[in-house]
Amino acid sequence: MCGPTRCPTPSKAIEADASDNGCSLDTRLQAAAAQDAAGLVDLRNPSSYAAGHIKGASNFPLEELQLRSGELPPPTGSALRIMASSESQLAEAMEFLAGSGDSRKGWTVIDSFIWTPSLASAAARIDCIAHGASSRPLWLPSPHLPRLASLLEARVSDPDALRAVDFGCGKGRDAIWLALRGWLVIGVDNQECFLSHLRDFARRQGVAERVRAHRLDFRREVSSLEFETLLQPPLALVNVSRFMHRPALDAAVRLMPAGCCLAVHHFLKGEVSLKSGRQIKAGNADECGLQPGELQARFKSTLTEVLLDEVVTSCDAREMNNFAAIKG
Repeated sequence: MCGPTRCPTPSKAIEADASDNGCSLDTRLQAAAAQDAAGLVDLRNPSSYAAGHIKGASNFPLEELQLRSGELPPPTGSALRIMASSESQLAEAMEFLAGSGDSRKGWTVIDSFIWTPSLASAAARIDCIAHGASSRPLWLPSPHLPRLASLLEARVSDPDALRAVDFGCGKGRDAIWLALRGWLVIGVDNQECFLSHLRDFARRQGVAERVRAHRLDFRREVSSLEFETLLQPPLALVNVSRFMHRPALDAAVRLMPAGCCLAVHHFLKGEVSLKSGRQIKAGNADECGLQPGELQARFKSTLTEVLLDEVVTSCDAREMNNFAAIKG
């Protein structure tokens, strides 16, 4: 069996059209197309991708790769394969994916290919080729959501009541994941660039009618009518992931309807930012990391049914708190 093949240079991929480290092209294509394989990122334009691609691939046109990096699996602990249309395209993608040499910010590329007629013929011969625009999702929601969504869906008899507000939604993985399960979601952020990405992401995933992007800085506008309106019933979930502002959480819990769930996925106090290397919001009592059990104690008189309160380790080895509780 062939082991992982690291391809740090584009020339490696071109040579590999014949064989690589003892692995035939057929073997490598079959590995890339396997159902449980590492993600295969196809950098070609959508029309070329639709005309033919390896089964299970994901289309990320090169010009969109950086903007859509939030749709890739997290860098730490994730491996990718790359398909490009040319050596120069592959080189540009590899430079971005390397993450400036920081393993916490870069992806591990275990194999790479250049799409050529001979590769297409080989893929067709071994039944590894597919056609059309369908693209395998590589992203995952915050780790608390799969369990929590199942719990909440089992409690709600009316599908129209599956409504959520995702505060600090960022590029929208949680919002889109919920929408794909049938939820109606309002993604709230104070940065228009993130909201623009959310709209495009929803369109690509076919859930644009189930996702609304709303610009609001809920750290500064917790007393506004606009903030209050977002939390009107029917509402089953208020989700806050990797973002913290305690006064805003207090206001959200006060305003959200009975039966609604507050879910928080955030770093523990003392964890550091990968960008700055400094503790997250150290010295800021409103926005610093959480203490274990802090949210359960803070809302014990209001959120009377605790569904989750646990410390977990993220894929980048930072400790986080998963908390979810229902308002009584």
